[in-house]
Amino acid sequence: MGIKNNAGVSDGSLPPSELGVAALDDHTLQVTLEKPLPYFPLTTVHASAFPTPQWAIEAHGNEWTRPGNIVTNGAYIMTEYVANERSVRERNPMYWNNDSTIIEKVTALVINDENVALTRYMAGELDQTNIPSGQFNRLQQSNPDETVVVPELCTYYYTINLTDSGNPALQDVRVRQALSHAIDHDIITKNILQAGQKPAYAFTPEATAGFTPPASPMASMTQAERDAKAKELMAAAGVDSLDLELMYNTSESHKKVAIAISQMWKQKLGVNVTLSNLEWKTYLDAPGAQNYQVARAGWCGDYNEASTFLDLLGSESGYNDAKYNNPKVDELLAQAKVSADTQPIYTKIEQILATDTPIIPIYQYTANFLMKTDVKGWPYDNVEQNIYSRDLYKVAE
Repeated sequence: MGIKNNAGVSDGSLPPSELGVAALDDHTLQVTLEKPLPYFPLTTVHASAFPTPQWAIEAHGNEWTRPGNIVTNGAYIMTEYVANERSVRERNPMYWNNDSTIIEKVTALVINDENVALTRYMAGELDQTNIPSGQFNRLQQSNPDETVVVPELCTYYYTINLTDSGNPALQDVRVRQALSHAIDHDIITKNILQAGQKPAYAFTPEATAGFTPPASPMASMTQAERDAKAKELMAAAGVDSLDLELMYNTSESHKKVAIAISQMWKQKLGVNVTLSNLEWKTYLDAPGAQNYQVARAGWCGDYNEASTFLDLLGSESGYNDAKYNNPKVDELLAQAKVSADTQPIYTKIEQILATDTPIIPIYQYTANFLMKTDVKGWPYDNVEQNIYSRDLYKVAE
C-alpha cells in the first residue's frame, strides 16, 4: 500500500507512532504515503485494511475473533463458528445502513467434497455452491437458469524452483520454456475443466482493469508448432532424460490438471513426472521454503490493477516462491508505482516473464457456480467477486 515508514515500523527500526496512519477524530482516518500511488484507493477494500479494535484484542488475546468477542463494523455479526464445518452471520442492528439489509442470517458451510455439496444443493439444502470439475456443461444443460459463469481476477499457474534446492535442469531457461510450450492449454480448459476458463499466456488476467495482455508468440502458434518448439528447446539444452516432481494441494481438479500435464510432458518430451499431493496446511509451507521442484499455484488479485500480480515476481516479494530475480523487472515494477501510463511498463514485464519463464501460466479462472433463482443482488460484473450479504435478497414465493 506504500504507507509512509511502513518498512521501518515493520522491521522495528522505527516506533509504530512513525507509521503514516493517524486517526484525526472518531470518524476520520488519515493515511500518508511514501510517494504517489495511483491505485492506492483500490487497495483499501482488501481484508488487510479492515479495522481491528485494539481494546478487543487486548481483552481477548488470540480469542478475539471468536463469536461473542469479535467486534466488526459490517452489516452482520458472526454468531457461530465451527472450524472446518460452518460459520454463521446474523444482522448487525448497529450497522450504519441496517435499514437496507434484507437477509437476516447467512450460513457458510465448509464442504470439502464438491460432489457432496452438489448433492446437498440439488436436495434444496443450499442456495449457492461451486460446480464440481467437469460438470459445468451437464449442469448448464440441466439447470440453465441456475448455472452461472463469470470471469475472475485470478490466474492458475505452475511455479518453478530456481534455487539450488530445485532440480538442476530447471536452471536452464530452455528447459522451462520447453515445459511451458508442451502444455496444451485448450485440453486443460475445454476437456478437463469445462467451465469457461481461458488459456493463460500471461500472468495478469485479461479482466484486469486498464490492462491488455501483450501479444504472445506462443499463443499465436498451433499446439503442433508449440510441441515442435518444445522438443527443439530440450535438445538445445542437451536434456534427453528428466525426472521431475510436480506438487499440488489436495483437490480433484488440481489432480486432474496435474495428471494431464504430466502425461503431456512424458509423451512429448520424455519427462518422467512424480506427482506429490499435499494437504493444504502442509502445502502452504513447502513452496515458500523452496522444498519443491514444480508446484501448482494460483493468485487472485487483492485489487483490480496489474501490479497485484506482477509484484509477486519482484525479487523482494515474499510470494516469489520461484526466487526469481531479474533487476530489470524490479526496475520496471518501481517505475509502474509512480507512472500515469502503466500499460507499456506492464507489457514489458510480461514479455520478460514469458522469456525467463519462472512460472508457467495455465489458465484464467472463472467463477462458476449454481445459485437458486430466488437469490438476487449477486455482483456478476465484479471480477474481484467482492460479495456482500447486505446486497443480497431472496424473492418471496
